[in-house]
Amino acid sequence: MSKKKSTKMAKKKALKDSGHRKQFASGAVRDREPGKGLFALISPVFRRRLAKHCEAGQVKYGNGRNWEKGMPVQEFLNSADRHLCDFMEGDREEDHLIAVAWNVMCAVHTLEMIERGNLPKELNDLPESYLAAEPTS
Repeated sequence: MSKKKSTKMAKKKALKDSGHRKQFASGAVRDREPGKGLFALISPVFRRRLAKHCEAGQVKYGNGRNWEKGMPVQEFLNSADRHLCDFMEGDREEDHLIAVAWNVMCAVHTLEMIERGNLPKELNDLPESYLAAEPTS
């Protein structure tokens, strides 16, 4: 990115301020608004294995972001279910638990992108009973 372009971008965006502060022993201060998420609590073991799974997908499909183009949500959920069954049946040929997590991540991402209007609503192919606000049982 050119210096001119980055300066232009910086002028357009104000630094958000929640008013919640955390002061450190050094005197440094940081905005620590609740609700931002606490990424430090996500296991580095999990993150590394997930990253390796993503890398394997890049090698297999030639485009690691292929899944972001959009596919029906049930494709991801069915794949997650198959991988979970494979793991529970004792298959250790693949990292099935990470494959479950990856597919769930893709389903969550796809639903969020549909909600934001970035992917077509037709990709949400979940049955109506899954979309109910309250449990049906």
